[in-house]
Amino acid sequence: MSRPSWGLLGGLGLFAAAIWNGVFDFLVSRGEREYFWAQARAESGAGPPVVLHDMMQETIAYAATVAHWWAGVTVVAGLLLIRFARRQPPQPPQ
Repeated sequence: MSRPSWGLLGGLGLFAAAIWNGVFDFLVSRGEREYFWAQARAESGAGPPVVLHDMMQETIAYAATVAHWWAGVTVVAGLLLIRFARRQPPQPPQ
C-alpha cells in the first residue's frame, strides 16, 4: 500500500474510535439518567428499589454492543469508500 493509503486507514481508525466513544458515552449517560429516574420513583414509593450496579452493568453491556456495531459500520463504509476512490476510471477503447 502507498503512504497515502496508510494515512487514510489511520484517519479512518481514528474516526471509528471517535464514533465508538461518542455512541458509548451517549448511551451510558442515558442509562445514568434512567437510573436517577428509577431511584426517584423508588424513593417516592411509585416503583421498586433499584441497584446501581445491576442497572449500569446492563447499560454498559448494551452501550458497548451498540458502539461496536456503529464503529464497525463506519469502518466498512470507510473501507468501501477508500476502495472505490482508488479505482482507476475505465479507459475508453482505442
